[in-house]
Amino acid sequence: MASEIHRIGSLLKHMQSGPSWHGAAVTEALSGVTASLASQRPSGQANTIWEIVLHMTAWRHFARRKLAEGEGVVLEVGSVEDWPPMPEATEAHWQQSLESLQAADQALRDEMRLHEDAKLHEEVPDKPYSYYVLLHGIVHHDAYHTGQISLLKKMLQA
Repeated sequence: MASEIHRIGSLLKHMQSGPSWHGAAVTEALSGVTASLASQRPSGQANTIWEIVLHMTAWRHFARRKLAEGEGVVLEVGSVEDWPPMPEATEAHWQQSLESLQAADQALRDEMRLHEDAKLHEEVPDKPYSYYVLLHGIVHHDAYHTGQISLLKKMLQA
């Protein structure tokens, strides 16, 4: 029988690359998105697809580093680390951003494999929640932002 941390890793993998029961996985939602489309701001202060990808990558890095290092790893909601600035909108930079998301996803799942279920019950250092909440939060975070990406893609391609 698979451990709980393994099952969460499996949810994360399916959310990233499919198949997912709810609709498009992250990579499916991003399929066909160009640098031009990814960098378009739909209106006002709304985030671009590219900014969302960078944001999702940042939270994977945070979760992996918290699992690996614990203390001292900080990511403040609303900070530049939380919402990194987009690079110049070139196809090369866009591909690099997509590859970084994939690499961060794989690195998080690799780190998760190094831990037992007992880790899930521990409180994340400097946070008022457990690793269980953090890791499930990454999956929920992906579902939320993948929905945004799907809507932005439809709206911007119309």
